[in-house]
Amino acid sequence: MELYRYKESIKHWEILNEPDITVFWKGTVEKYVELLEATYKTIREICPEGVVISAGLDGHGENISKG
Repeated sequence: MELYRYKESIKHWEILNEPDITVFWKGTVEKYVELLEATYKTIREICPEGVVISAGLDGHGENISKG
């Protein structure tokens, strides 16, 4: 897992990129929230000082913004 490899050098973790565009994410809003919650828990267990942020949105999204 990349988290173990980079936990000393990376302290801010973005979960996905533009999930409101289907080329990056094909799931629902609810599934993205589930992913974000699970990933947050894992990051905080391995790297307690890590900061988890949600993905930046495109703003003209095809998926999440219509959720």
